[in-house]
Amino acid sequence: MPPTAPDGRLHGIVGLGAALVVLAACAWLLVRDRARGERSRAVLIVMPLTALAVNLHLYAIFVPMAVALLAAGAVWERFMVAE
Repeated sequence: MPPTAPDGRLHGIVGLGAALVVLAACAWLLVRDRARGERSRAVLIVMPLTALAVNLHLYAIFVPMAVALLAAGAVWERFMVAE
């Protein structure tokens, strides 16, 4: 018998697993973009992936938070380099 959530729902576990895979893909794309000097067009796929992840599980709220933190880090790095 496949694993189920405590209340017997299988889709809760499957949704969380699928959302985690999508979140990992988003994280990989963001890190890849940073490694390429923030010049990668593939990072544009993060927005549709985030929409997909939100439909799978609410846990995907962490993607916009990660994007905001990476953007703040990029601004900080450019500010520190300018000095």
